[in-house]
Amino acid sequence: MIKDQTQNAYTKSVNAVLNYVEKNYNSNLQLEQLASVGNFSPYHFHRIFKAVTGETHQDFINRKRLEKAVHKMEEGLSFTQIAYDTGFASPAHFSHAFKKFYKKTPRDFFSVYKKTGIYPVTEQKTDTAVIYTDIPYSVNQCPEYRIAYVRHIGSYDFKIGFAWKKLMGWARENNLITAEPMRISFSHNDPRLCPDNKVMYDACVVIPGDYTVKGDEPVSFRTIHSGPFISAFFEGSPFDLPGFYTALYKKIISQSTLTLFDERDFCIHNESVFDQIRGKFQNEIRIAVKDE
Repeated sequence: MIKDQTQNAYTKSVNAVLNYVEKNYNSNLQLEQLASVGNFSPYHFHRIFKAVTGETHQDFINRKRLEKAVHKMEEGLSFTQIAYDTGFASPAHFSHAFKKFYKKTPRDFFSVYKKTGIYPVTEQKTDTAVIYTDIPYSVNQCPEYRIAYVRHIGSYDFKIGFAWKKLMGWARENNLITAEPMRISFSHNDPRLCPDNKVMYDACVVIPGDYTVKGDEPVSFRTIHSGPFISAFFEGSPFDLPGFYTALYKKIISQSTLTLFDERDFCIHNESVFDQIRGKFQNEIRIAVKDE
């Protein structure tokens, strides 16, 4: 029991660091600063972080910045602006890191993408059978949600189900399961760009705002803040989601005057738990936008 409590504490502390990097990837992130966010000593931080995530904190930061950089290429920004917007010290540093990770210069990488519509990444998942062209969406106001979550770090495979099992088991034990519990998932990586064994996925359930957190909870907590969002509906296999997202973002960028808010989008699961396990998704995709 003590071992489980210790592991839960480490996991929640590392989750706090990961969430902090998500929001501050373009800042000058130092080891001491990140250790403080997770309440670790700088001496132990890098070892604990790697034990939980499978990579060093600097590798995670670079990978997150590069993924953001590719998305900014789609917005038509210059490589110099992208370098500084994503937290690199200089365009040269950005180009070096990009080529080291993706095996191509930023210019060559984006040239291939413009011609083919596919990111030139080794072992990219291109087996989706569905081609999306015109995806309807609406703009709505999102209320604030308090969520409990269990984070999966690894491959996008059946092991994600273990995260859901742990989460929903905890929710039942605490009498937090309603007739239709609101299940949400966050995929923190673009599957077209992320190495398969580095996927970061949160299985989430909405809980009452007045729930009192106990010290040894096996789950983590966060708040999805209220605000405007783009809403689009997806139905199909999870393997079709990357193509759906690509088409949706292309339409938003080309047609909308809305400014995307730099916060992770999420899925609301409207399918049954049984259908979710079978890979038959009915999702509402929500993408935050700036309140202007």
